[in-house]
This record gives sequence, structure tokens and C-alpha cells, in this order.
Amino acid sequence: MKENGKTLERIIRLIEETFINNANTQIFKNYKINNNSGNKREIDILIKSKVNNYEIIIAIECKDYKRKVSAKEVEAFNSKCLRINSINKKVLISQNGFQKDAIESPRDFGIDLRSEEHTSELQSQN
Repeated sequence: MKENGKTLERIIRLIEETFINNANTQIFKNYKINNNSGNKREIDILIKSKVNNYEIIIAIECKDYKRKVSAKEVEAFNSKCLRINSINKKVLISQNGFQKDAIESPRDFGIDLRSEEHTSELQSQN
């Protein structure tokens, strides 16, 4: 299913507003980054920042589907991130929530799930 981009645009705007005064933070939309094989992979939102001279890279994937995101999609995002060693944190955002197994699977992967409709169901993994 094709994403319409509304969620992605809203998330980027919020992130930019949050980090507007932080000179150590860069925010990229649809960022292409090399994986371990040297192939480019696209990350919806990539945040690069420095805290106490330690580089932090956060990968955010946005799903703006009409249906709930499945465990298969959570696993695909995790696999993509595992092949990019520089990523420190993974966040998956869904406009319409997550299927039950998709909510449980991030415990194994260290992925934070966020959803506008089902925030109370979701658990942060850190």
C-alpha cells in the first residue's frame, strides 16, 4: 500500500520544531544511507545528533496505511536497520496502529512503536 505522506510530513515538522535551536542535530527526510554491503537504503526520517561528542543516529519509519501494520513490516524495518551499523535507535510510526503480533515483536528488536490511535497499547523499549 502506498503511503500518502501526511503522517511523515507531520512528524518531520514536529521533530524540526523540537530541535530548531540545537546546532548539533540534523534532520533528513527520505534519506539514502549505505548499508553494510554498500547499497543505498532509504530511511523515512533520519536524525543525526551529537551528545557529549557521542554521535546518535535515529531511524524513523512512517506507515500511513489504511490498515494496521503487521509483524512482517516491523521485521522488515528491523532487518533494514540491522544492516546499517551506524543506527543507534529505531522508531516505527503507524497512522492506524499495529496488529497484535506487531506490538509484541519489537521487544526482540529494540524498536519503539508509536501510533496516534493506539498510544496506550504501545511500549517503549528503552
